[in-house]
Amino acid sequence: GMGVVDNGDGTFSFDPMAVGEGTYTITYTFEDDNGCSDAAMDDIVVEVAVPTTFELTIDTLCLPLPGDFATGLGGGMPEGGVYSGDGVMDDGNGMTFTFDPAAIDFSSFVTVTYTVNGQSATDDLAGVSKSFAFSYVVNGQTINLFSSTVSNAPDAFATINFGDGSPEETFTDFDFPSHTYEQAGTYEVCATQFVIEGCDSTFCQTVVIEPFLPGDVCGDATSIDSLFNRPQNVAYTSPLFTNVNYTTDDSDPEVGFECFGEPDGNGGAPSLERTRWFTFVGDGNMYYITTVECSATDYIDFGDTQIAIYTGDCEDLVASACNEDGPDAMPGGPFPAGLEFQTEEGVEYRMMIDGFGPDFEADGEFCIQVTNLSVTSVDDIFGTPYQVFPNPTKGALNITGITPDVVRIQDSYGKLIRTVQNNTNEFSIDDLPNGVYFIQVSLDGAWSTSRIVKQ
Repeated sequence: GMGVVDNGDGTFSFDPMAVGEGTYTITYTFEDDNGCSDAAMDDIVVEVAVPTTFELTIDTLCLPLPGDFATGLGGGMPEGGVYSGDGVMDDGNGMTFTFDPAAIDFSSFVTVTYTVNGQSATDDLAGVSKSFAFSYVVNGQTINLFSSTVSNAPDAFATINFGDGSPEETFTDFDFPSHTYEQAGTYEVCATQFVIEGCDSTFCQTVVIEPFLPGDVCGDATSIDSLFNRPQNVAYTSPLFTNVNYTTDDSDPEVGFECFGEPDGNGGAPSLERTRWFTFVGDGNMYYITTVECSATDYIDFGDTQIAIYTGDCEDLVASACNEDGPDAMPGGPFPAGLEFQTEEGVEYRMMIDGFGPDFEADGEFCIQVTNLSVTSVDDIFGTPYQVFPNPTKGALNITGITPDVVRIQDSYGKLIRTVQNNTNEFSIDDLPNGVYFIQVSLDGAWSTSRIVKQ
């Protein structure tokens, strides 16, 4: 018959691929030694085999399940087969199976096998966690997420609402957001995880932002404009400030304070510890800016301050000047920062002051002192240059170029210490403590002031 190949040994072979789908008659003929013969026939049916396929109706489970097991799972074709695999219990109906979620890890999968008509196909069943939470820390007015249980399933993500009307932010299991609040208060911070359809979950925490310390961040800098645009060579001192309980956070700059921490080998690498921010507007004059003890009862440790000055917005600061130990720093302390700074008229400056401690966070009280150095030259006042020297001095002072009518000595706060009225070019402050002094010189009714340091 068609597709039949006699093997010559009483058997035959049939090749269905040679004939295709259909019904075929196979004839068997026998003849004995006497020449007598007979034949018998039977039909063979060739059908196209149905391939076994398996695509799970649900390939990702949202765990934990509301019940103990996942039921009614399936997807194998053609029907009539059997399911097998870790945690798989075949339902015996040739169509579905039940799954025990204890067999799956939230971060992995199991392979399910479907077998029918001697053929098998497989598919993977994954599990993702519906459980979700996050942790945070508050630094000043900034909240930082530092961990969460966002699923690591493909395409999983979470959104967070910081509770202050700002736009929601999106993050994943390795990308944690931060947020800075503009006002103190109590906020309900809620994050929602999205993994697969029907598997989202929301987790909320109450966050308390304490009242802000003035000047703790650049955007809330304290104005010291009243110390500027004042008469020349007179030291003007601010009210008392403190950096106790002040912090540094992401809003502080990353550059511009390279001089901090005594990076010359006497201290640590530049770092920020307890920053306090100030702002002032330039008027085109040169100023000497420093910190002093003033009326402090808790003077910042060792009087050791650091100053960095910037221009630009707080989000895009441009470094202008930096000082760690100014010219008024004394051996053994105090070690105030101090620098001469040329301002530009109309430019707003932002000044960051921090303490320095080699192995601790220096904090305490201080005042800011500002002296206008460049309003009128001495030539304009006296018609001839003059000099007060040596500077610094151990005590003895000399005046060259003029013989003054009167000499007045003021301390760093502008307080009059003494007056010399004997038309002399030589005088002494040997009996005065080490520090900064202002020598006011008068000639024919005109006055000029020089700043000197006694060591």
